[in-house]
Amino acid sequence: MDFILFLFFAFFALLSAFAVVNVRNPVLAVFCLILVFANSACILLLLEMELLALLLLVVYIGAIAVLFLFVVMVLNVKTARTSTSTLNFLPTHLFLFFLNGSFLSYLIFSIFSHDFFSFQVHYVHFAHFLSAFPNLPVIGQALFLVFLLPFLLISLLLLLAMVGSIMLTLFHQQNVRRQLIFRQSNAHYAATLRLV
Repeated sequence: MDFILFLFFAFFALLSAFAVVNVRNPVLAVFCLILVFANSACILLLLEMELLALLLLVVYIGAIAVLFLFVVMVLNVKTARTSTSTLNFLPTHLFLFFLNGSFLSYLIFSIFSHDFFSFQVHYVHFAHFLSAFPNLPVIGQALFLVFLLPFLLISLLLLLAMVGSIMLTLFHQQNVRRQLIFRQSNAHYAATLRLV
């Protein structure tokens, strides 16, 4: 039963990820991205990783996807109209398909045969080690001891994305009166008064 549910959620996650790339309406693309996150959270629940599933729901759907939706709706991005044919990108697609296919075939053959290109596969049963510990201390130790630098780089990347989205939504209109604090604080009293 768990395997059938896994196939169900994995199929809809892949279908939603395909729709994120191919949907022309950006708002629908963000909604499909939310579906990808929801299906991934269900897969994590099936794998008994409740904390990661809840973090995925709260952080990605509750914060990042809503931020994407806010930016798309504030920028008022129109529906994408492609003037060029998709056949122009066919050599690039074929090259990437061949590259990914060769990498996946190498991984599959290396898993099923131990002597594939003299590559030895060492299996580690993480469930045996993690069954004695709850999820939260294991994830905390992995994030802040092993993956500290990628964790900090990702947080910096999210900060830059937030600042970039704010800078994209700021546009200055010409006929609007604004309060310029720097100019007000540097104003001279003698220059502001004028006798009529």
